[in-house]
Amino acid sequence: MKFYSLCLVVTLGLFLTFTPRIAVADTTIAVVDVRRLLTESKAAQSLHKKLQKQRKVFIDEFSKKEQLLRDKEKDLLEKRNSFSQDDFVKKKKEFEEELLKTRAEAQKKKDALDKANARATGVLKEALLKAVKLEADKKGYNLVFSRQNVVVADESIDISDGALKQLNKALSDIPLEIPSK
Repeated sequence: MKFYSLCLVVTLGLFLTFTPRIAVADTTIAVVDVRRLLTESKAAQSLHKKLQKQRKVFIDEFSKKEQLLRDKEKDLLEKRNSFSQDDFVKKKKEFEEELLKTRAEAQKKKDALDKANARATGVLKEALLKAVKLEADKKGYNLVFSRQNVVVADESIDISDGALKQLNKALSDIPLEIPSK
């Protein structure tokens, strides 16, 4: 029992001796509202508008194709009795292939839009990080937390306004590059 107590005391002593000390006095902390910067910056708003426009184009294009397919299906079903059984099966198979092709095309375009959005958002996040670092350096902060991860913070340590200005200055527009194929 004494041996275990001695081992515990020695281990605790070594732990406390070799544990690095935290320099609290040298740490200056700030907070930044990342969500706000990702929605209110000029680049984010520009990207949002471009995405909305592309989605509308996409929806309009496939709404027309969908209507054409509905009309074809209706026409095929109305003329069902005028075809022989083999011809009807053949026409039905052609229609189903066209339907599958259209669905695959829509999914491909959706995936391309999602990838373009992810790339553009990545560019925005990189610029946001640089803007926050510039603002933190400018104001002498060496540790910055996201506002979303902080329960209570004094407004005097919030660098969101300055970071937003830095971000808008560095990046006002992001291209939404969607590959054509």
